[in-house]
Amino acid sequence: MNQGAQKLRDLGWPLSRLRAELEGLGLQTTTVSISGWRSGKNVPTAPAREKMALAPFGIPADAWDADAGPEKPKTSPAKKPSKKLAAPAGGQLVNAEVLARDYLEKIAQWRQAAEADGVTAAVKANYASLERQAIQLYAKVTGQAEATENQLVRSPQWQRLKTELLQALEAHPKAAKAVLSALQGFGRAHAA
Repeated sequence: MNQGAQKLRDLGWPLSRLRAELEGLGLQTTTVSISGWRSGKNVPTAPAREKMALAPFGIPADAWDADAGPEKPKTSPAKKPSKKLAAPAGGQLVNAEVLARDYLEKIAQWRQAAEADGVTAAVKANYASLERQAIQLYAKVTGQAEATENQLVRSPQWQRLKTELLQALEAHPKAAKAVLSALQGFGRAHAA
């Protein structure tokens, strides 16, 4: 197998996505052709190699002519990662925040590459969407994502705050009644 085929396989994308990405870069091809490239049975034409040298593929054009060495053993599909993953070599733990930050940086590089001349609007939009998703993922794993009002109302913190507010207002019955009414109205409006 050649290095280009190995890199194409390492992306882990289905044939339909590979084809869509290539079409987004202006290359019309078939899934049969892509399957041949990915298996190493065939190599892409020079124009296809040029397109795959761009993001999101990043496969150097000359990789298709270089031997990949011994084939990697096939593995089963990856399980959904936990919050912390063991790093294979150093024994250190890599947490989700680091992985999300790395992904965000990679997407930003791809977006910058998409700003080059000749990149279609569809590919630019795809990179923008991926970048938004990466930002949301990073915010979620770092605790910076905004909670929805419904999540807030159902949270134990909200229940504690509500209780403490009402206890603080016990000496002021009219104010307590008004606050309780407002809090109940807020809770009903957001309960589902």
